[in-house]
Amino acid sequence: MPTSEHLIRFIYAYPKYIQARSPSGVISYTTLSNGVSWILQTTQSIHPDFRLKAGEATRIKAVFSELLQQDVITKDASRASRWLGSRLIFLMTTTWIQNASVNGCMDWDFVLQGALAMSLLVSTAGRSGDIARTGSFKGVEYAKYGDFKVKVVTDKTGIEVLECLVELKYTKGKK
Repeated sequence: MPTSEHLIRFIYAYPKYIQARSPSGVISYTTLSNGVSWILQTTQSIHPDFRLKAGEATRIKAVFSELLQQDVITKDASRASRWLGSRLIFLMTTTWIQNASVNGCMDWDFVLQGALAMSLLVSTAGRSGDIARTGSFKGVEYAKYGDFKVKVVTDKTGIEVLECLVELKYTKGKK
């Protein structure tokens, strides 16, 4: 059965054999911690008696701190964030609607709901879980009808357009 010492040796060795995709070439803290988490879960499924003691877990955290101080791993962003832009969403939704009109579709509701949902996600910089109920929630953690205030306004060219104010109550992260 593996021990915490085996895991600690792995943590020290892993960064030497992995090439990071970041410009600095340093692997991320998250990559290493996810790898260790996967190893722990797999080990516990194979060896049900395997458990880390509090002191062993503290030692593993100390190893991570040491690797951070030595710049062997980093908590810096490994790549620039890329957001879906309005131009890309415009092209995607236009293509969905053109495809449905040319090739047909089972139900236009799905085509239009998909286009509107994607537009809503981009315009609010949200995640799907900010708007719709996901499998991990069982309550009312989703955007409801009352969270949307839609009104018709006239733009500068004299065309009536819809303007929507969205209140996202169940967001994750800093928004």
